[in-house]
Parts: sequence; structure tokens; C-alpha cells
Amino acid sequence: MHIIKENFEIIATINTYNLQMNKLIQFIHNGVTVFRINASFIKIDDLKSCIQQIRNTVENSAKILIDLPGYKIRFLNLDENIIFKAEMPFELKKEYFNYPDFFDLIEVGTIIRINDGFNMLTITEMKERSIVCTANSNGTIRKGKGIHIDNKSYRPLGNMLSSHDLKLLDAVKQCDIDYIGLSFVHDMEDVKYVERELGATKIECIPKIESKESVKNLHSILKDSKMIILDRGDLSGEIGLENIWKVQKDIISLCKKYDCRIIVATQVLANMTSKPLPTIAEVESLYGLLDKGVSGIQLSEETSIGKYSEECIRFVFNAAAHFLYAQNDNSEQSNI
Repeated sequence: MHIIKENFEIIATINTYNLQMNKLIQFIHNGVTVFRINASFIKIDDLKSCIQQIRNTVENSAKILIDLPGYKIRFLNLDENIIFKAEMPFELKKEYFNYPDFFDLIEVGTIIRINDGFNMLTITEMKERSIVCTANSNGTIRKGKGIHIDNKSYRPLGNMLSSHDLKLLDAVKQCDIDYIGLSFVHDMEDVKYVERELGATKIECIPKIESKESVKNLHSILKDSKMIILDRGDLSGEIGLENIWKVQKDIISLCKKYDCRIIVATQVLANMTSKPLPTIAEVESLYGLLDKGVSGIQLSEETSIGKYSEECIRFVFNAAAHFLYAQNDNSEQSNI
């Protein structure tokens, strides 16, 4: 196990609403090297106590990553799920959203993407306090899910961090964490800004490639970064599901060129959220990523709400072990 943990990261997103310390120990035993907390869904005071609990439990056996929310438009104020049908108009109220002023960016005909790009909604009518949409396919909107606007980015007054992000950053600077995940990076100036805010702390800032702008400025970001996280879910919403394969391939290739480690996130083993085994397509995709030389995998729903989280972690660990040991054997044989 030691050789895997030295060379490959397995990031497990944890559910802060149901934090079980014995489960975290089992996660580490099965191969987890980093615990991730999505700060979009936790209060600042609760975050600090949560970090302390985790550190007291795992000590130095795993690192801790806190993802800043960034200006991600989310359905944060839903009382119940919204179920919609293809081509059937339905209404979305301003009050559903965490940043309702994004209505200023949209108009009739604007396309917004939800559910990691799987559903496209076309705005057919603008009202004072709501919009009317039609969808390209059936779907469900759940509390906390994000939206992406085609060809536009929501960043008020050009600020790269929201007031909530800044408060979170001040709070976690006083905590024993290892990484800040910087969401919706536009360029390297965003990363440098956060690094200045972190000051003399030991905390490293990891840019997350998940926006149109980060893809556009990829060379400058990778050139000065030790590690990035490729979030395929949000990126699919930003650039379209049909384009993600090509962009992922290009990003992995460029990471090799710039000697930048890359962690791939989102729907790696999504089937294992509810079932004990991955699909054939997921297995092929995971081994394909390992074959391309990625430095780690981030598990999200699979470990935060999944029914088979430990099995999922073991599957990723065993796959990574297969490749790393094979590479070592080849290296030793080439030196004979």
C-alpha cells in the first residue's frame, strides 16, 4: 500500500451532515490519502469544528482539502425536488437560487445547463420574479445542484472570491488543513490572489479546471502549478457534455508537458453510488485514465452519499496498484 499512497492520490469527499469517524479510518485503510469537504454545504463555525474532529481522528494519516464554493449558481433554496419533462414548460423562481441577480445575464433564448450538463434548459419567458424554461430531456432538480449559462460567466464586479469565500478562507487559515481547492479559476492571477491571502500558512492552493476561462488560460495555469483538479462535472456544464472527452485528453497531455500532477473528478464510478459494482464503461474509463498517467482520482457522490463507498475506494486503489506495480516491473526489467 505504501508505494501507492506515495505516488497516487485517492480523494474521498465526506458527508459533513453524517460524519462518522470510524468510517474515515476505514477509508484510510482502503487507500484514501485526502479527505475533501465541499464548503458549499456547511456553515463556517461547523466547518472549523469538523476539521478539528477529522484531524484528531486521522492525525497525519491523510490530508484535508477544503473546496471554496466560488461563484457557483446553485439551487440552494428548494423545499422539494423539481421534476420536469422534455419540451414541457416549467417555472423557476428567483428565490430558488443563491445568486438571484444572475437573471441580469439571461434572456429569452438563453440556454442553461444543469446536472453536470446532462440537461439543457432553454428560457422561453422572462418574468419579474421567475423564468419559464423547456428542457431537452426529462430530469430532476435537487437542492444544491448548480447551473451554468452558455457563453457567460457569473462573477460580480470582477471579484474572483465571494464575501463567503473570503470568510471561509479566513477561517480555514487557522485550521490544520493541507489544501484549498479553488473553484472556477479564470487564470493564474486568481491562484496568486488566494496564495497571497494564505500568507505564511502551509496550505497549498489547488486550481480546479472547471470553467471556460480556465480552459482558455490552461497553459499559464499549468506552467506555474504543481497540481490541478479537473472537475468534469462543472466543466461539462460549462462547455457541453459532448466536448468533455477532447478537453480532458488535451488537459492530461498538457499536464505531462508541464510536469503538473492532475487529479480527475466527477462520476468516475458513479454507478457505485447505489450499486456494488461499476459499469463496464466506468471500468474502461478508469483504467484509461490510469493508462494516461493521471496522478489521482477524486470521488464525490461515491463516498459522500454512496451506499458502497468502501468498495468504491478499494476498486480505485486496486486499479492504481495494478498500474503502478506494472510500471515498476517494467522499469526494473529495462535496467537488467
